[in-house]
Amino acid sequence: MIYKYTSCKALKVLNIPASVETIDGSAFVDCSGLTTITVDPANTVYDSRNNCNAIIHTATNELIVGCKNTSIPSTVTRIGIDAFKGQDLSSVNIPNSVTSIGSGAFNGCTNLTSVKIPESVTVIGQNAFSWDSGLSTVELPSTLQKIDDYAFSECGSIWGLVLPENLKIIGTGAFKSCLNIREITIPASVTKIGNDAFLDCMSLEKVTFKSTTPPDISSAIFNKNVEIHVPEGYKAAYESIAGFSSFTIIDDVKVTENAETTGIATLNSNLSSLNSKIFTLNGKRFSVPRKGVNIVNGKKIILK
Repeated sequence: MIYKYTSCKALKVLNIPASVETIDGSAFVDCSGLTTITVDPANTVYDSRNNCNAIIHTATNELIVGCKNTSIPSTVTRIGIDAFKGQDLSSVNIPNSVTSIGSGAFNGCTNLTSVKIPESVTVIGQNAFSWDSGLSTVELPSTLQKIDDYAFSECGSIWGLVLPENLKIIGTGAFKSCLNIREITIPASVTKIGNDAFLDCMSLEKVTFKSTTPPDISSAIFNKNVEIHVPEGYKAAYESIAGFSSFTIIDDVKVTENAETTGIATLNSNLSSLNSKIFTLNGKRFSVPRKGVNIVNGKKIILK
């Protein structure tokens, strides 16, 4: 037996009997009137553990259907595709056990105003929070590596957003039409930004890139004039990106110490193995490193 009651807004109470073996991933999408969900304890495929008001796939610990009264158990490891899509959800507590948030998981939850993604999540799926028009505050975890396509698109109320330092990929249209974002910093860890990532972010004025290697940007990521700030000495590298050709680029970002940098004491202790192959960014060679950016045996070293 397969259940599917998409957009049944009059549905308030959902009881899954023991006989149900398959529930479509979007079976109860936009059933915004749902307040109570139970699964017969005799069901061997699904459960509603701890009276959580949700349907959980027992074998995988994936929450596949939730409602506004759901309390996500600490044993859930994934929020499934469209799990809360269109629900009348005003708040949500995502436990640290959750490692990924599926596509459309919280799509269209217009009453959701804030969300804190726990320090266990590495991926936020496509359209996961898109069209959450009331969402103003989003706290992203340091563990996050990918924000997938359109994950926060059409979230017009988001205003303050800090992207974590371990983030690697920002998907196509990820923050499209986030009308209140005025400034954004792209961490040095980001290697790819999809097309139109910040399209129609009409309040956006300043974008700061922290990486000395520009991310892979195949096309324009925003469609309004913004001021782009990049690391000192790397203006030309960013000017070479076709999508930035008409923007003002300022190379005034101080590159902080990271995996590519080292202190003077550490560097000096290893000078004997460097064979004096030390250059400035302009290609001038020195026998010892200087304060600022040095290229040592092909590796960028920053001395302060």
